[in-house]
Amino acid sequence: MSRIPWGRILFILVILAVSALVIFSKPIMFGLDLQGGSHLLIRVHVDEAVESEVDNTFAAARNALQDAGIEISTARESVAFMPEGDRTAFPPGMPFFKILDDPEGNPPHLEFDLADAERMDDARQAIRERINVEGDWSMTSPASGTIRLTLSMGAITDIRRSTVQNVRRSISYRIDQLGVAEPNIVIQGDQATSQRILLQLPGIEDPEEAKDRIRTPGNLEFRMLVYDEADRPYQALTREALLENLGGDVLAGQEIVPEYAQTLAEARGQERLPLEFHLLYKEATVNSNYLIDARASRGQQNRIVVQFTFDAEGGQRFRQLTAANIGKLMAVVLDDEAIEVAVINDEIGSVGEISGQFTREEADRLAWLLRSGAVPTSMHFEEERSVGPALGADSIRFGTTAALWGMAIVVVFMVLYYRLSGFVAVLALAMNILLIMAFLAWFGAVLTLPGIGGIILTIGMAVDANVLIFERIREELRVGKTVMSSIESGFGKAFGTIFDANVTTFIAAIFLFQFGTGPIRGFATTITIGLAASMFTAVFVARVVFDSVLAIKRNQIQKLSI
Repeated sequence: MSRIPWGRILFILVILAVSALVIFSKPIMFGLDLQGGSHLLIRVHVDEAVESEVDNTFAAARNALQDAGIEISTARESVAFMPEGDRTAFPPGMPFFKILDDPEGNPPHLEFDLADAERMDDARQAIRERINVEGDWSMTSPASGTIRLTLSMGAITDIRRSTVQNVRRSISYRIDQLGVAEPNIVIQGDQATSQRILLQLPGIEDPEEAKDRIRTPGNLEFRMLVYDEADRPYQALTREALLENLGGDVLAGQEIVPEYAQTLAEARGQERLPLEFHLLYKEATVNSNYLIDARASRGQQNRIVVQFTFDAEGGQRFRQLTAANIGKLMAVVLDDEAIEVAVINDEIGSVGEISGQFTREEADRLAWLLRSGAVPTSMHFEEERSVGPALGADSIRFGTTAALWGMAIVVVFMVLYYRLSGFVAVLALAMNILLIMAFLAWFGAVLTLPGIGGIILTIGMAVDANVLIFERIREELRVGKTVMSSIESGFGKAFGTIFDANVTTFIAAIFLFQFGTGPIRGFATTITIGLAASMFTAVFVARVVFDSVLAIKRNQIQKLSI
């Protein structure tokens, strides 16, 4: 004799209670098409980053030759493919000038005419020590006493790709500070060739604040702490305590800057509390204008560090700053907030590292903050649209109406065709919808109009598994098996078919989510959640109901209403 499955019943009740609690405690976020908001299309001037690379390499090669005591009679830069913006061109009579119109259509390159052609080997060696001439740049001699450095097309593609990615990360960082729920930030087209970024901001009907934040680059600075007469840095846990240590006044050229922990910055909507306050010099010898890149990596003793790279001028400035302040504290300041304060252990040039008690996540975030403050190029807004909330209200109303009608039709069909067993399918369907809504609320997924379409489709798909099970039970009953045996065979034999059908649909939904844009991903999200929920409700919940009824009737049911 079977017993009432109290354990499974309790499990289902707990899931129902948690789902209801989640839905009532965490509102479901709506996408741009439902909530209204702003639609912006941003064009990134990627070739400015390529020109910056050419300029930096030009400075590095020129400095390398000059440091080696090699005299340059003439030096030329060529960035002929640059189509827009103002470019500074030096007249041909100057020893250093830039060619903007290369009649031969050559890729970006540099040329140095040496005053002494016999020092060609020394010049090559000096340049090799500063520039990667075996990778991004190639070095040739088109004429006697002339060195040409040519930027490869592969390097140009990499620069363009990384530029768009860095700008996207920078935009994402700035938009996060606005508290926008799930903004959609997508690079349109191939990242290697695309110059456009699509930005959708649900709930932001006036995009001016977002535009101002995006178009204003983050101000990243490396600044020294002020020390007292006993060679101790001015630091305190509160601004008031630091002012008291200073006698109530801050001298000209100095200011108090708060330091924040990176882990506190990631909680949207949560108050950010400063860890400490520091007295810094206002003057910043090095800032984000010189920063090329920043990456999290592992340094000595396998410690996680953040490595950064400056251009030629920034490297020289940073070397002078750090050489004069070894053993002193330096603050990394982003938008008037210290994101890290570290001891200068050694002289640092173009490539350095920030060490600390970082987790990998914190190091990645710090590197991301550094890169977000170093936007390598300009941008402008090609397209701007505002979607009013009325469209969203209509979409929600029509979508809800469609979902209710679809559910009503399914309920009527299941009850009329499968009788009391149809009520079990209806119960499973109601729990399915509850689980979908709970998942959307719990994980902060955005509900879009295609997502509502996915829920409507899920309503039809959710009962498909029950139909397969019920038809299998009917077949077992027709051949004379008992009710208990038919239920056992129906659920057992139909499971393989149900599982295969759901897995194939799940794989398709995963691809839609991975490669689709915002609306398509919204559809894929609800389909994926709906498939998982329907597997649980149709197979597990429905089976618990049947087993419970059999246990209550002590397996004496002679005829099943199905």
